[in-house]
This record gives sequence, structure tokens and C-alpha cells, in this order.
Amino acid sequence: MQWNLLLSSAKPGAWQMALDQVLLERMEVGSINPILRFYTWKPWCITLGNFQNAVEQVDLAAAKRAGVDVVQRITGGRAVFHAEELTYTICAPKNVAPWGKTLGQTYDWVSERLLAGLQGIGFQGDLARGATGPVDSNSQRHLVKPPCFSSASRAEIVWQGRKLVGSAQRRTKQAFLQHGSIVWGDAHLGLVDLLEFPPEQKPAIKADLEAHSVSLGQIPGCDTDSNSITEALVQAFSAHLKLSSWKIPADILAEVEKRIKTSSKS
Repeated sequence: MQWNLLLSSAKPGAWQMALDQVLLERMEVGSINPILRFYTWKPWCITLGNFQNAVEQVDLAAAKRAGVDVVQRITGGRAVFHAEELTYTICAPKNVAPWGKTLGQTYDWVSERLLAGLQGIGFQGDLARGATGPVDSNSQRHLVKPPCFSSASRAEIVWQGRKLVGSAQRRTKQAFLQHGSIVWGDAHLGLVDLLEFPPEQKPAIKADLEAHSVSLGQIPGCDTDSNSITEALVQAFSAHLKLSSWKIPADILAEVEKRIKTSSKS
């Protein structure tokens, strides 16, 4: 099957997440081919899991002062600060291959491809092994949850036990979308200052985040250039997928802009 490869320019979070939503909807009805895309964020952005409440989780005034956007993802999970990172999205019908059948199979397969690509830029890490799967509990939704990168789920990419790549997945009746962050700098640590934790707890929470996460820039021998990272990842996926460069159709772009306008009014 032919796959669309989209190398997107840096865009605001509302645009990036609206595009992911539209892509999944189009994939659900079978109107587009499977998609692999890589992108960055401008300005930096906090995304929240689809069950999280921005007012409860984020210090919105602090985020505004810092010039940081806040948007909702269509996937679950916890807060992610998209700053010094490369982000990927993979979206396809569930019947695209055996690895598309279940959440766990998809998660494992994508993680293996990401790991292979990162090894091409000097990364020597592994996949987290453990009983915890890639689904975050949404119990106690009223509490401020720790950042996504404070812990690693099974099959997430780690270096010496510290999380490098954080991912989340959404599955519909016929399709799935998984997206995730590959961190190259330490700006993600600033997320703690922008969440609604009690001030006296923030130093300990930030120390915990630093102890459990890592960036490519902290790992000896790793290339941190976004173009190099993208090239290595495309090569790794190309070994298994028939990728072809793709331009977003006008009707999808129009729908993305419509979603952004609708969201800004709500």
C-alpha cells in the first residue's frame, strides 16, 4: 500500500492538532492513504490529553506570559510541552497490516521503527520493559497530573531508564492515529512552571521529571539536528513502508482552518 509522507513546517499547536484530527476522520472513511508525518511547533505549545481540563491543569496566565500556546489533543495521556523536539504522527486504517490490529501491536511496531531510526543518529537506548501499557488512567481527572515525561510506559524509548520519546494513540472503528515527541533539548523541563502545581511542590516535581526524562542533547554521540533526525526516521520507516512525498489537499487545509476558527470561539 502507498503511504503519504508529509514533512510539515513549524506551525502553531492549534493547526497541528486540527490537522491530526482531520487526518484521522478522513482515514476513518477511507478517503486518504495512510500518512506518516514529522513536524515542529511555533510557538512552543502545551498539549493536554483529551480528558484533561486546561483551567485545572495549566497556569494559563503564566503560559500566556511565556508566549506558550495551550491546546487539546485528540489522544489521551498527560500534558506535553512541545518545545525543543521533533514530533511524529502516523495515521492509517487498522487493516493496513497485522501490526495495526490492536493498540499494543501498533504501539510496539511504531516504537521499533522509531528506535531503529534513532540508532541511525547515534542513539544507544532501548524500549522500556514492564507491565504498564501505553494507556494512562483518567481516574481522578480533577487532580493536576504530572507531565507525560515523568514516567515511561511499556515499549516507550528510554536511555538508561529515562524516557526520550513520549507517545499517545487514538483508535476509531476503522482507523488509528499515534503521535509522539522526540526530545532533543531540555526545554520540556519548563513545563512544571506552567502547570497548576502548588509552588512549594514544583522544585521536587521538576527534579523528578529531570530524573525520569532525557533529551538527545544529553546523550553522548547523538545528533540533535532536526533535519538529521527526520532523515534517519524516514529511512527506518521506508524499510517497511512504501513512502511517497505528499502535499496536503486544499479541502483538508480548508477544514483545518475551519476547525481552528471554531475552536477559538469555544
